[in-house]
Amino acid sequence: MTYFGMFTTEGNQKVAAIVEFAKANGAEWENVLPMLRNLADSNPMYREAMDTVVREMVYDACSFTSDFYV
Repeated sequence: MTYFGMFTTEGNQKVAAIVEFAKANGAEWENVLPMLRNLADSNPMYREAMDTVVREMVYDACSFTSDFYV
């Protein structure tokens, strides 16, 4: 598992699953961002999924080159 700036191991695992899904399915940043938003909204324990550091780490892990601020 990779560290994505989440506060818990479980949170990092959830984000890692999003990254793996994005890579496996050729998702773009505009597809991944709502996934992070849904995770953040799904449980207060994952609220930091929309923190800038988490988003930046996901963006880098997926090797996106599109505009970060969509």
